[in-house]
Amino acid sequence: MCPHFPPMDELWSAYSNLNTPLWGLQWRGSYHLRFDGDVEFHSGDWYQVLTDSIHWDIVPLRDREAHPPILNSAAPDFARGRNEGSPSFLHGMLWRVTDGAIEGIFGDDFFMGWKWLESDFSVGHEFLFQIHDDFNLHSRVMGLGTHWTGSELVRDVVQVFYVWDLGVVGLRTIEDPDPIGYFRPLDYGVVYFAPGIGPVYSHSRHMVNAADPDLTGIEDIEVLLYTHGK
Repeated sequence: MCPHFPPMDELWSAYSNLNTPLWGLQWRGSYHLRFDGDVEFHSGDWYQVLTDSIHWDIVPLRDREAHPPILNSAAPDFARGRNEGSPSFLHGMLWRVTDGAIEGIFGDDFFMGWKWLESDFSVGHEFLFQIHDDFNLHSRVMGLGTHWTGSELVRDVVQVFYVWDLGVVGLRTIEDPDPIGYFRPLDYGVVYFAPGIGPVYSHSRHMVNAADPDLTGIEDIEVLLYTHGK
């Protein structure tokens, strides 16, 4: 039996889970986002190139893969299209600002879409975006307020909570190609956007089992802004 996607009311409540740290090994490093010129896509639309890179302060105690093997097998093009260890909701891609949204495209051949924001910043505003096939991004504005970055206080910050449904994955053994069960992974997290700066904070929980009532996940990535160029 294929697992069902939980009701959105349950998933929005997972926002509070980000206040509870995951048990396990932790790594610390610096994460860099940089604009690297403009490019015209084959559709004729122009995008800004946003690149990302990660520099670990220490060598992790175990090998870090870009994503757990279950996601690599479910979405290999997506796994190749993202930087190793980058957070789900703040990563390099081609992006642009339109009249109604901030959106982008990414993936190995830039075949998947993305949407960070719509023009409606009111608390409770929700939007659904189909990334690719059965990959869907659910988004909700959770609040407006101030945020201390460690070096400055920024105001009018838009706090957006995302839930990324990664579809249904069949679990198989080497001996038997038929699925022995099914798994529905999802990622969720929050990004804070500040006017005139962009994202100033991100906290995401990765590889969550949709059937887990606690929605715990196996990886937690928090990104804090230290410096930015205006």
